[in-house]
Amino acid sequence: MADEPADAMRSDDAWFRELAEGAGDVVFALRLRPDLAVEYVSHGVVDQLGYEADEVIADPGLLTRCVDELDALAMQRVLASAAGTTAGLDLRWVHRDGRRVWTQSWIRTRERPDGSVVLEGTSHDITELREAEEARLVAEERYRLMAESANIVLWTMALDGSITYVSPTVLQMRGFTQEEAMHQPLDQILTPESQLI
Repeated sequence: MADEPADAMRSDDAWFRELAEGAGDVVFALRLRPDLAVEYVSHGVVDQLGYEADEVIADPGLLTRCVDELDALAMQRVLASAAGTTAGLDLRWVHRDGRRVWTQSWIRTRERPDGSVVLEGTSHDITELREAEEARLVAEERYRLMAESANIVLWTMALDGSITYVSPTVLQMRGFTQEEAMHQPLDQILTPESQLI
């Protein structure tokens, strides 16, 4: 009977480790104070950063060296977090093979009974999402430049018939500002033949 709680705790610990190792995300526990130490990092760190968990545990400074220089200050703030901090953050990392990796992390810090402060969290690779967002922004900028430099009036309309965009060339082509053109009824914009379509 006396061993049941200890057995249950070992069982819970084994369950947690199995769950953490099976997830594609990185699960981690970093002791922040009194000294920096990686107490646990799941195997997902191999995919995210290219380093084995044992390498990261043996060299806690590896994390600060792998964070992209553009996010080094954010990383320093995380490492200086007070106990009781809960946050979400996106960071850029440099993978062992040199490529950039974006991660989205959820973290919390807590003080343990012995006075040490630990940062616990999960990290999810969002590189594909960030790259898609960047590609979308580039495409939007190209479209905007094309629309502003074309010698035609480009416009878009919502399903309800309201005009959602008019290119700036509307001023030189029709003598109306973008704002004015967006509020015109279709019979003032389209020829009678075009209205039939």
